[in-house]
Amino acid sequence: MKPANLKKTVILLLILSLAITLSGCWSAREFDTLALVKGVGIDLAEKEDRIKFTIQMISPNPQQGGGQPGGGGGQAGQSSQFWTTSTTGYSIFEANRNLVKTIGRKPFYPHTEVYIIGEELARQGIKPYIDFFNRDPEIRRRAYIIIAKGEAEDILKAPHGVETVPILAVKQIIDGQSISGSIYSTNLREFTVSALSNTTDPVTAAVELRPGGPEEEGEENKDNLIYINGAAMFKGDKLVDWLTRKETRGLNWVQKPSEIIGPVLIKAPDEDKRIGIEVLKATSSVEPELEDGEFKMKVEITVEGNISEAQIRKYDITKVGNITHLDQRFAQVIKNEIINGLQKSQQYQADIFGFGETIRNKYPQEFKEKQDNWDQIYSKLPVTIEVKSNIRRPGMVKEGIGTYK
Repeated sequence: MKPANLKKTVILLLILSLAITLSGCWSAREFDTLALVKGVGIDLAEKEDRIKFTIQMISPNPQQGGGQPGGGGGQAGQSSQFWTTSTTGYSIFEANRNLVKTIGRKPFYPHTEVYIIGEELARQGIKPYIDFFNRDPEIRRRAYIIIAKGEAEDILKAPHGVETVPILAVKQIIDGQSISGSIYSTNLREFTVSALSNTTDPVTAAVELRPGGPEEEGEENKDNLIYINGAAMFKGDKLVDWLTRKETRGLNWVQKPSEIIGPVLIKAPDEDKRIGIEVLKATSSVEPELEDGEFKMKVEITVEGNISEAQIRKYDITKVGNITHLDQRFAQVIKNEIINGLQKSQQYQADIFGFGETIRNKYPQEFKEKQDNWDQIYSKLPVTIEVKSNIRRPGMVKEGIGTYK
């Protein structure tokens, strides 16, 4: 074959190959054949050994102007923006397939924002029920996972006064957790890693319904206000207790200090009034120590803040000595919150602070010899907490140091 003909042949083959690769996606699915799922809820069903599986979907063709905020329990008259429906099965996989019998479309999960687990199921252990989500390649593992105080289905069906789609309100609340610092957010991937770990126990946000939400006709005085605060603490994959907002912020000071910008309230020394400190910057350092064959932990918190509110009449916050006292109290409040969260986790031998993983990274051989008894070791682990606080008006620095054993 002549060189000129060979060149033409190669060019023709390249054009044909490009035509084949650009012809479209072989696995493409039309949007109008899918159910776009934004939220998922998992509860124990009334029938023994059954799972109740609830999804909240975005309507592909919402009516102009939308519907009433929060309608949405899968019933007639709900918001045209979304639809919430439930089914049951012996497994998540079966329940998921059973949804087609109701909605007529295959559920599509890559846009899911939140997975909600009911309390009763969480106390039994959730590892078997999140296995499906970790195996399916379409599942979005960066979506939040949260635990409901009650049933997950009720959260998904609760109306919201601002967001038309309730599950989006849940996501927005968690996204804004740094405003208060009292929510501990965890996504599906992070939760799964902790649940499978031999050194760290999972913890994630908690959600409940309280009085005060939007009222629908015939449902006055119903608990329907979506409220997210505190956290759910696990031992392994089982829910063991709830963390209060202060205990949760104590965990955040150690694990996620950069996400805390919320107010810290301290009492004025000479008045029964409070002064609000806006957190501007916070960092943490966790350092394990080995002394005489025993593990210890040293936690250092460095935090800066501004006075955002002072409910005082006589106490002069402009004096250098008074600012020094406020710095001490600022540091003490932070230290107390960490101690409170640590005490509860040690009570349940649930290492939500990840101290075991930190020790293993620094002392792998020594930890390996004791890892079988880590639960008992953690419950009595000495932890030294140092807080360096700096109220930037006028910028005095004072340390609050204490040891918790």
